[in-house]
Amino acid sequence: MDNCALGQSVFGKDIYEIVKGQPRELIIELEKQCQTDKATFFHSLGVAKLAFEVAHSLNFSDKDCRLLTLAALYHDIGKNFIDKSLINKAGSLTKKEKEIIGRHVEMGVKTVSSYDESVAGIIACHHDFKKESKKSHRSSDRSSQKYRKLGKILAIIDVFRALKENRPYKSALPTEEAERRIGEELELDGNDKKIIQILKDLAESVG
Repeated sequence: MDNCALGQSVFGKDIYEIVKGQPRELIIELEKQCQTDKATFFHSLGVAKLAFEVAHSLNFSDKDCRLLTLAALYHDIGKNFIDKSLINKAGSLTKKEKEIIGRHVEMGVKTVSSYDESVAGIIACHHDFKKESKKSHRSSDRSSQKYRKLGKILAIIDVFRALKENRPYKSALPTEEAERRIGEELELDGNDKKIIQILKDLAESVG
């Protein structure tokens, strides 16, 4: 039985086929996010669509494509448990407010790990590559070579998508500027250039 009330019209055909068999408890969290925090929901959906395209461009197996796409869709699900006035604050965040928002990492990983440890592991790892990530967020206990590989790709896609979006506190950046900023926000190496080029090509293809 189809358990995804959001439907194909929201997710698009490719993502819908991956999501429709997910545990009802996780679908409820997505529905809640769509209703109460549309900006975060549609950011995550955008990241998931990019993840799906990147995975296919890299000739990933169906299993790894599914894992990366689901991790992208759920990567900010922990924000469901954070005060929306902080999530949507237009001005600068205080140190305390940043710490509160940062708790979404552990909350999201805990929520997803109850149903899929692999997807949760990728979500946890993707935060490791952010230069501002605190040691308490590091995922050494969940790390595996595959988790870290997919987590790194997710981190690049997540930051790229965020930089290309309008937010209450900033305007969307041009693609070239977004590329430069990725290097400022993430710990990158030479192998990441291919991912960034795929993202640039995808951005150009949709104008």
